[in-house]
Amino acid sequence: ETGNTAWPDESYGAFYLETTFPVGRPENALAFLSNIDLTHDGLVVTHLSCRGEMYDLEERFAVEYEGAEVHVRPRDGDSQVIWRGAPVGAELIFRPGGDCTELRTEIVDPDPGAAGFAGEMLWIRGALFVTDLCNDHPNDNEWAVDLRPGVPTDC
Repeated sequence: ETGNTAWPDESYGAFYLETTFPVGRPENALAFLSNIDLTHDGLVVTHLSCRGEMYDLEERFAVEYEGAEVHVRPRDGDSQVIWRGAPVGAELIFRPGGDCTELRTEIVDPDPGAAGFAGEMLWIRGALFVTDLCNDHPNDNEWAVDLRPGVPTDC
C-alpha cells in the first residue's frame, strides 16, 4: 500500500489492448485490436480495422477519477457501457498496472452477450497501427500491425 490516493500522472497516455496477435508480421486472423488515449479530460478508444485508419472506429467516453481509479459509466439512458457498438458491462474501472507501462480494466458485471470480453482487460503502453492492410492479400483476413513510431512505450 503506497498511500497514493490520486490517479498517477504517469498512467495517462496511449496504451493498446494486450493481444496474442503478432506485432510486425502478417497474420491470417480475425482480431479485435484497440488503442486508448487517457487524458485528464476523458478516454478515446480507437478500434483498429484491418482495412486501415479510415475504417477505424473511434469512441469517446467521459471519465470520473476516484482516487487511483478511473470510472467509465453508462451514458444517460443506457444501462450498460456500450463498447464497439454493443453492451459490455455495467461499468469499466481502469487501474494502474504493475508499473506505469500497464493499465488494467475491470469490467463490472460483464454483459453475458459480450462475446470475447472477460472480466478484465490489460493495456500496454504504446499504440498499434496497421502496416499491411487485409485488402492487399488474396486471403481477406491476412494483415499486420506494428508499434506506432513516436508513441512512448516506456514511462
